[in-house]
Amino acid sequence: MKDKGMMIAKSPKGTGGTRWPRFVRMLLCFCVIAVLMTVRNEGLRPVSAGENEASANKLTISLIAPNADEVFEQLDRLAREKKWLDYFKTADRAMECHGEMLYQVTYNFYENFGVILRRRIHALPKEAYDVFREYYDTAAGAQFSGWERCRDRKMLVEIVERYFPSSYTDEALLKLGSLDFESGRYRRAAKWFRMLIDFYPNPDKPREDALVKAAFAYSASGDAKKILGLVKYAKENGMDKKPAGVLPEEGSLTIGQLLMKLTDAALHRRVDRARLKELLANWPTLRGNQQRNRLAERDLVPGGIVGVYDRIRNYGSPVESVNQGRYFGISQQRVQQDVTDYYPFFPAVYGGKVFIPAQHFVGVIDLKNGKRLRPFAAPAMRYPEEEENKELENNRQLIYSLHVDRDGLYSSLTTGKWGGTNYMGIDVRGKMYERNMFAFDKPGRTLWSTRLFCDVSENAHHAVPIAPVRVGDKMIVSAYDNSEWTIAKLVAFNVHSGKCEWMTPICYNKLELTMFGAQSREPLISPLAERDGIVYFCTNLGALAAVDGETGRILWIRAYDEIEIEAAVRHITIKREMFWENSPPVISDDVVITTPLDSRLCYAFELETGKLRWNIKYDHHGEDKGPYPTVVNRMVGVSSGKVIFSGSRIMAIDIKTGLRIWKVELETNRYAVAAGCLSKRYVYIPHRRGFRVYNIRNGDRVHEHIFKRPTEEAGNLLIAGDYFITTSKMYATVFRGVPLEKRSRTARRSAAKESD
Repeated sequence: MKDKGMMIAKSPKGTGGTRWPRFVRMLLCFCVIAVLMTVRNEGLRPVSAGENEASANKLTISLIAPNADEVFEQLDRLAREKKWLDYFKTADRAMECHGEMLYQVTYNFYENFGVILRRRIHALPKEAYDVFREYYDTAAGAQFSGWERCRDRKMLVEIVERYFPSSYTDEALLKLGSLDFESGRYRRAAKWFRMLIDFYPNPDKPREDALVKAAFAYSASGDAKKILGLVKYAKENGMDKKPAGVLPEEGSLTIGQLLMKLTDAALHRRVDRARLKELLANWPTLRGNQQRNRLAERDLVPGGIVGVYDRIRNYGSPVESVNQGRYFGISQQRVQQDVTDYYPFFPAVYGGKVFIPAQHFVGVIDLKNGKRLRPFAAPAMRYPEEEENKELENNRQLIYSLHVDRDGLYSSLTTGKWGGTNYMGIDVRGKMYERNMFAFDKPGRTLWSTRLFCDVSENAHHAVPIAPVRVGDKMIVSAYDNSEWTIAKLVAFNVHSGKCEWMTPICYNKLELTMFGAQSREPLISPLAERDGIVYFCTNLGALAAVDGETGRILWIRAYDEIEIEAAVRHITIKREMFWENSPPVISDDVVITTPLDSRLCYAFELETGKLRWNIKYDHHGEDKGPYPTVVNRMVGVSSGKVIFSGSRIMAIDIKTGLRIWKVELETNRYAVAAGCLSKRYVYIPHRRGFRVYNIRNGDRVHEHIFKRPTEEAGNLLIAGDYFITTSKMYATVFRGVPLEKRSRTARRSAAKESD
């Protein structure tokens, strides 16, 4: 009798073996369909548990210039044959086609094709420039006349970049330097003037005026080292003994004397920028002009610091004016209604007020009296996602990143979960949570938002997850699109209207994927850094980019070593281990220092060229003991030529060489739990019971503050002028006076009046 419980049919004759049960065949068909769907959606091979390549990091840089090597070979051949007219025509055509694209210099470094091409043109002999002027002076003159009619700064930039050897370039460089100086971009103004010194197209005009103007710009930016470089240049070229054109009451100054006084002013932060602007506006540009400003020496270099340190974009910035005096708490204000597991992210300081992101609103504290002002509340909006996901209803409109300036408050909002200070990649189901930037005026009314830009289509979803940086009349933010791959972009919006001015894709890469190839994690987000109109963007997708904030042109991209992504094991997604805490990129000494969240290394790149200065590995030693990891995993900032790191120890690295200068081991209950801050002489590190102060020169501990009141909690530290601020999960504590630092004369007078 047959056993009807076994329904395994025999295979036809000649085939051998047996047929699989029906449910097994259905399961195999389902797996094949899933694999085919993955291949179609991702354009990759099927993902298997033993093969990491399909879901591993695949960094791809956008906007690579095609056939760039062929163009360079053709230019080299024309240069050898001295066919200069053909050389410039070929270069001009290449500039029009590929001027905004990138050229792969090495396996991990990409530079702007137009920058490389202009560098080649600058290195040509004088006979080539003579041919260039004959051919292009007419076009350059028309461009300059167009600028005089419409005053479009881009026309001047095009003269410098496209018609550099023409006779109109010197005027364009002078105009650009003056415009940038007037708008407060001192380093960029110095770059134009320095270019005028190194290469003066018109020999009838002197270099002395450009030299002095460059010194003004460097002095206004506080860069004394660059002024000393100009002093050396003046001595080598015999210009240091010539009259400077400043005739104070005591007598005439030579160029060498003027440069040394500007150096001293830059070193001691005693530069009157308003007086420098007035002097620069009236400075002669032609040889033989005898109309000189008569300025007294006390007017040129006054005593005291001019200007208010009214905005801090990140904790890593070295504090320019730190003041000493008595240290006592004046206010503890509750800034957050709901308790979370994260510290507030990077408060903004502007106009004597502290703006602290606190989930559903922005807490505002007046630094003068410590009172809490009317907060900015998040707009009450509903999104389509709330109908599908009820979890969003209780977590909608969270504020976690902001920027404040004279025109208003610009905040990044989200309808989904809050990743806290680290943005450690929130779990998603194939589509990122909607994140937008809103612009508020001072009363708190919504002016515009990026919702219209983000809602491109159902498949392409953009997210604007971080606070912007401002360049001129543009707010520049990082945006991510995970329609297929995760694409990192920089987008510029008009400050007043919210109109998209430009959008530049940087790179795209893979994140952790599910077994079906769908994205299972949000991108890892870091703040932007900006200097002189150049925005530095660490994508956390394997690349760091430098982008011109005015035009959106990529200047260079540097790829770095990533943490490898492992393929999903069945239904389990294997997440990468994060090594660094989220710290903003820090710019100092002509380098940008960053700790990418998707890497084990800390990198220092040169600002101008993107060249790697040094890198150091994430510091981990021994076994983790309890809840306190034995690591150094947070970059505090840069001050006095040292990069400071914190964690279970404090470590100082030489910014020039990347070598360790000193380190301090911390006790278990004194590990750094949040972001510290720096002054010129001290390092401030928070721990769970208070904070400590260390000497930045040798790492000696000089002070410790222990919290005594329940409203004092561990949190991020911030220095704003004469005030020391700590922001915790629920409270912001404002202290008048910075520990161990001397207060300014104005602050001492105000404190004396209040005590009376």
